[in-house]
Amino acid sequence: MKRGTIGLLFVMALVAIAAPLPSSQRAQAQTGPVTLKIATLFPANSSLFRTLQAWGQSVHEHTGNQVTIEFVSRGRNASEREIVAGIQSGTYDGAVLTASGLKTAAPGALVFGAPGVVTDYERLDRARRTMESDLSGIFNTAGYHHLGWADYGQARLFSTTAAPRPALAGRKMWVSGDDAIASAIASATGATAVSAPISGVGGQLDAHTIDTVYASSVAVVSLNWHSENRLRFVSQQSLGIIVGATLLKNASYNRIPAAHRAAFDRDAAAAHVALNRAIRRDDGRNYDTAIARGVTAFDTNAARGEWDQAFGRARTTLSGRTFPAALLARLQGVR
Repeated sequence: MKRGTIGLLFVMALVAIAAPLPSSQRAQAQTGPVTLKIATLFPANSSLFRTLQAWGQSVHEHTGNQVTIEFVSRGRNASEREIVAGIQSGTYDGAVLTASGLKTAAPGALVFGAPGVVTDYERLDRARRTMESDLSGIFNTAGYHHLGWADYGQARLFSTTAAPRPALAGRKMWVSGDDAIASAIASATGATAVSAPISGVGGQLDAHTIDTVYASSVAVVSLNWHSENRLRFVSQQSLGIIVGATLLKNASYNRIPAAHRAAFDRDAAAAHVALNRAIRRDDGRNYDTAIARGVTAFDTNAARGEWDQAFGRARTTLSGRTFPAALLARLQGVR
């Protein structure tokens, strides 16, 4: 991913989607200014973090300087479990979370990452529109206001050797501490789950203690996991979606003066539309980059039935523990 690309697109999208409101609509808050602290793993010098800052700048302007979002970079070495604990303790008001953080904060939302169910963005968007009321209940019950989806691309299987069939016994699959989906896939395919923070994966790839990763192309390429002697094979087909979302504690959302909530919500919606558009585009480009740099794509379609069975076992593990079985059934019914 080119440095600064997402941030630039984000700013341009905000100009187009969330133009400054007429002064008559920028009502002044009746209470004092509100500052919201939102944590993220994005490094402070990354284009993604600058994207968040652009969103915060827009909110500040469109609320008449009455609502400020302070984004706090915890860096890639931090644990999202710690970030969620920080929200609950009052250190943060919210967070931009990956699937690992959602498992702790609102695990039901991970249903959209259930392996083998939703593998393309069109169906993903359609399912979320159809299941909007279900999602509101999931987040509200967990104590959060959902600001938007921040997904991380299509999930593919990257490995040191081709894996066209889900017979992964003997392979060592990376599973971050709270990655319920990758853990279920490892178990269902016979792979050995190897737990490591994202910052340690490169070293373990070099040491050959990890040889398989379930991740998006934008993650693998940006972290250089596809380079020489690392992950030189990738599934041609998308096997799922890497889910992410931005959550704000309900109590913190309620602190936003009523006169400014509409502007705040518009900016949040515009931010996540622009963010997802850019990441989806860059994920596809990074897949093409990996192939152009010698990564070999393998076809999983010939063993489609075997993959369906393996992913079915993984979903059985996840269903009930991570997300409700009824919610999964509802998702599977969306075409």
